[in-house]
Amino acid sequence: GRFMPKNNLFSARIAKVGLSLTGSFKYLIVASVMISILQYIPTCLAVIVLRRCRAERERSYRMPGGYSIPAVALAICGWLICHVELTVMVATAIAIVLSLPFYFKRR
Repeated sequence: GRFMPKNNLFSARIAKVGLSLTGSFKYLIVASVMISILQYIPTCLAVIVLRRCRAERERSYRMPGGYSIPAVALAICGWLICHVELTVMVATAIAIVLSLPFYFKRR
């Protein structure tokens, strides 16, 4: 996508609101890391699915270790998510649900 300064301002406002609601910068960092981990999971799954579904296509690179790399990455993501506090998980789930209408409105 293209860079738009108003989106950057919007992100800063969300961070300020989140900080004011939680009162903890540590909480925001943990929530941000959890969102990043949640984004890695579909990427790892896509590597496995696309490599299998489109096996006949020519590859521009060779992935050493084959499916073991995305499988290990999925295991690490799962382990990290299991060690996040329940309050962070619930708050992140609520934030995702509340933000979905805005996502679909833009599309």
